Amino acid sequence: MHCLRALILLSLAGCGAAALPPPEPYTPANSPDAVTGCPDRRAAAYLAREELLAAPSDAHRRDAARAVFEHAACEAEMFGRLELPYVDFESFRALAREARDQFRFARMLYLEVATYGARRWTVAAHDGRAELHRAFAIKLRAAIPGPGRSVADDERAIVAAELTEAADILDSEATRVYAAATTTSGGS
Repeated sequence: MHCLRALILLSLAGCGAAALPPPEPYTPANSPDAVTGCPDRRAAAYLAREELLAAPSDAHRRDAARAVFEHAACEAEMFGRLELPYVDFESFRALAREARDQFRFARMLYLEVATYGARRWTVAAHDGRAELHRAFAIKLRAAIPGPGRSVADDERAIVAAELTEAADILDSEATRVYAAATTTSGGS
């Protein structure tokens, strides 16, 4: 009915831009940074990446992984501060898109950390990503409108089913990512 499930699932699949026009060709001049509440962490991550590119070494790889992890953790904290109350479908959709974008940004940074091959930071990134998925699931379950809210009973049932399904998917992904952290750390 309202396509809430589609909105949330698109955040997981990474294909939510189907209705947007194609992006302009990449050039460094037209590639703005994502909006961030963590400008200092982002700047430190950029610097560590540049140092790694200039002089590849295990130490620079670990430094880049740490700096990007710290940026990811800050972005995840920004995600944690977002609220997702369900008042009506239109306002919820706008808030859910904002949360989805923040979730994707933090998730992308955690995924980047794992590419550096620094085991300690890879495990931490898997753990952070799993926590991010759990946090989104908790937000969705908390948004389910209960009795007494100005939501029609039929809408309430549909919204509850869709949000619960999306939250269950996020919980499953969190469990899978926690397992990856355990495997990477050498645990059983």
